[in-house]
Amino acid sequence: TYVDIAAGCFHSLALRANGSIGCWGANSYGQCNVPRENDFQAVAAGQRHSLGLRLNSTIACWGDNSMGQCNVPAGNDFVDIAAINGYHSLALRSNGEIVAWGSNRYGESQAPSGDQYVAVATGEYHSLALKRTG
Repeated sequence: TYVDIAAGCFHSLALRANGSIGCWGANSYGQCNVPRENDFQAVAAGQRHSLGLRLNSTIACWGDNSMGQCNVPAGNDFVDIAAINGYHSLALRSNGEIVAWGSNRYGESQAPSGDQYVAVATGEYHSLALKRTG
């Protein structure tokens, strides 16, 4: 039984109900070298990297790190992650603050300041955030 899915450029991830992650597709950058633990609650896939949000609210990342897209910020207060077909990643902290890392060629990793956000999403060269006010 699967509870979450994500598609990168040439690979896909699926989160099983038991907290483990399945991955298939291209693995030329290690984006399918999934950690063996069964402690994940969400997945996200970038161009050539993958992310998993753990039950303890930390983030694991694997695959291509040529632009720092796997240099996950420290913390154990993350509630959402995002990465899709780009070289950057986003995470939402429990206090509503956004953290971004990886490529910033087009400003895609310049996260807005403040703590009023409830969801994050990424595009190839841009990022999105949903405010509490809708």
